[in-house]
Amino acid sequence: MKKRINRVIIGGMFFIIALAFIVFLSLNRYMDQQTEKDVRNIASTYLQGVANAETSNFNSIADIRYTQLDYVIHELDAVGPDIKPSQVKDIIVEAAKFQKIISCAVVDDNGDLETLYGVNLDSVGNEEFLIECLHNNERVVMTGMSGDRNLIVWAEPGSYPLSDGDQSIGVLYCRDISQFIEKLQLDDPESLVDYIVIRRDGTYVMEAEEAIEDTYYEKIFTHAEPVEGTAEEQVKLLKEAIANNESWSMELYYHDKELGINERRSVRADYLPGSDWYLISILPYGVLDETIIGMNKARTTGMIIAIAVLSLGILSVVLLYMNLSRQQIKELEAARQAADEANKAKSEFLSNMSHDIRTPMNAIIGMTAIAENHIDDKERVKDCLKKINLSGKHLLGLINDILDMSKIESGKMTLNPDVLSLKQVMETMCDIVRPQIKQNNQKFDIIISDIIAENVYCDGVRLNQVLLNFLSNAMKFTPEHGFIYVKMWQEPSDKGDEYVRTHIKVQDSGIGMSEEFQKKLFTSFEREDSQRVHKTQGTGLGLTITKYIVDAMGGTIDVESKSGEGTCFHVTIDQKIAEETPDDMTLPNWKILVVDDNADICRTAEETLKQLGTEPEVCSSGEEAVKKVIEAHENNEDYFAILIDYLMDGLNGVQTTKKIREALGDNIPISLISAYDWTDIEDEASDVGINGFISKPLFKSTLYHELKKYDENRAAVVEDKEETKSEFSLKGIRILLPEDNDINAEIATMILEENGAIVDRAEDGKIALEKFEKSEVGYYDAILMDLRMPNMNGFEATEAIRKLERRDARNIPIIALTADAFSDDATKCLQFGMNTHLAKPIDIDMLIRTLEKYLG
Repeated sequence: MKKRINRVIIGGMFFIIALAFIVFLSLNRYMDQQTEKDVRNIASTYLQGVANAETSNFNSIADIRYTQLDYVIHELDAVGPDIKPSQVKDIIVEAAKFQKIISCAVVDDNGDLETLYGVNLDSVGNEEFLIECLHNNERVVMTGMSGDRNLIVWAEPGSYPLSDGDQSIGVLYCRDISQFIEKLQLDDPESLVDYIVIRRDGTYVMEAEEAIEDTYYEKIFTHAEPVEGTAEEQVKLLKEAIANNESWSMELYYHDKELGINERRSVRADYLPGSDWYLISILPYGVLDETIIGMNKARTTGMIIAIAVLSLGILSVVLLYMNLSRQQIKELEAARQAADEANKAKSEFLSNMSHDIRTPMNAIIGMTAIAENHIDDKERVKDCLKKINLSGKHLLGLINDILDMSKIESGKMTLNPDVLSLKQVMETMCDIVRPQIKQNNQKFDIIISDIIAENVYCDGVRLNQVLLNFLSNAMKFTPEHGFIYVKMWQEPSDKGDEYVRTHIKVQDSGIGMSEEFQKKLFTSFEREDSQRVHKTQGTGLGLTITKYIVDAMGGTIDVESKSGEGTCFHVTIDQKIAEETPDDMTLPNWKILVVDDNADICRTAEETLKQLGTEPEVCSSGEEAVKKVIEAHENNEDYFAILIDYLMDGLNGVQTTKKIREALGDNIPISLISAYDWTDIEDEASDVGINGFISKPLFKSTLYHELKKYDENRAAVVEDKEETKSEFSLKGIRILLPEDNDINAEIATMILEENGAIVDRAEDGKIALEKFEKSEVGYYDAILMDLRMPNMNGFEATEAIRKLERRDARNIPIIALTADAFSDDATKCLQFGMNTHLAKPIDIDMLIRTLEKYLG
């Protein structure tokens, strides 16, 4: 019996061992296959990545070389169609010397080469391809020969007279091919990847080692054993891919008895744009195979140990298997967490973008609603429109920055010309820069003269971008009390009567620039190396983008600057005149007095008023103006209206008006002229009896409409405002409004107060908490909570309010009013104790309905 039991136990053990051996052998084989498959995928992905990097590197080198060629072509074209062969040679030689080119040549329609500089270019690699590309007005790169010396040739189309009487079809720049190989790192000994560059017919352009076969196709036939298909089939697929400029890849076993090579490889072919070349990237599996073998050995050792352990008991086998399973699950969990973190980062980016975009949108929509409710209140509507304009420009700048980053880097920035009002462009620009100029305590003025056409065809967004880039720099680098001037004038264009040449100057009295820095002024990320500049924020990209835009418009930028004496940017653009309605802006021969201490403004205003049909007089000081007005009155020749500049030496515009009113009363309309914001001076201007305000720039239409309003009545007529009320009233309801943004707070306050509510604003969450805590129980009926605030955000403030030991802390409706508009944001608001979530821009009806829901 015992022997029988022993036989059963021994047989059972052998059965368990045999079963374990079979199971682990199968598992080991499966894991070997999976490992090899994963390694192949990793190798293919890595090879694709490095090939793309080399292709990108090739494109970068090509862009540099073509930029050099573009400079030469630009210089040649600038001479004009009557350029002589000697001039062609002189320009090319001068540029080639400066750019340290080995050789520079031109080629004619017959493929004949004429070397104009450096070593003699004897031949190019594919003459027919070169001629075909140049005829098609395409750039091309290929190899060339100068004696026994291999060259890399960069060619660009260009038709210029040659010394033999023929006409060229292209200009060729040559460099030593060894430098090109070095820059592409084709022979880097530390690289895991080998590279070969071939032509479409399979012949070699360059490689790290000399090729044995005549073509790469023959190399595949001779030494390659593809993993899938035959060598003939793979060569056919490669030729088809090359014919269609597509990528190709395969895995093969490479055998070469003479060189002692016998290994597995992954091979990939990628087209090099602008050439008839293909980059062959080869990844030997030597290191990877060693890794696979090492992994296989490790698994085999583990299998033997596992079988030995299983002979002592099945439990050990189960535990070992469970341990392996746990390790795999751990790796999968790590991969899942990495994916979750990537998704979270993406969500945070979108959330931030949503907040940044919705904040100015809230101002735009809110101010629009306020303006609609006060349509008869001209000043209120004007103030709303100004703030809408500023917020719109902020939003436009944000969007432009996002898009320009992509477009400029890819070379795809385009212009969208449309009918543009230069008056609106200049007024918008003034509205945007005024607040910062006021904050910096700088002097600002704008002078407009000799305007031939106010409406032209131009990309208004890009023109605004150019002006604001210049003005942004001027404001950054101009000290307190320094001046910033903008001047615009027009003259006939060389392009004909349909065009006008517009000049714009932006001049400041700032720190200026050195002559050395001016040479690289429009280079990306360049900033002058000085202590003052380092303290000023900026990327150094603004002027580069500006130069790109002006060049795309066909214009020019001239710069005059000296260190410590300021800078002047002068932009000249030829613009097509937009079709305008007949000019019927005429006024009676009114006697108008213009008062300004700037001679240029007096001159241009006088000329413009004469064009309108009036009889203007000018003077340069407030004292002189008072004297002239009194004398005219005593002679019974009163002025119809007076236009006075706000900032003048001696008596300013307000002081001058006060003296005139004291002497003559309110009979003569007086308008104040200024480049500053009307709201900053409105109170003191109204106190002295100023009737109107003219915001610079002084276009013809601006002066016409300001004076026209005095035609029927000599004083402003104040009309009763019609007030519109919503059906639901919040009369007597007290609302606490935590909001750090002034414009957003103003919008919400106006909306609520117009519906009868009493609004108490808190600048951040901490102040809101303090106000609520100090108030009597039941004092506030609801809280409209912003989320992103300094000191304490909306979530923290809500959580703190709900924890207060008072009855209304748990019951008061807290409504999130925020630009964070994603569903996750709304869920988070509820988790922190808020009642509901409303997204900015504010929907007035939705806000009132929500308050009615919780307060009704």
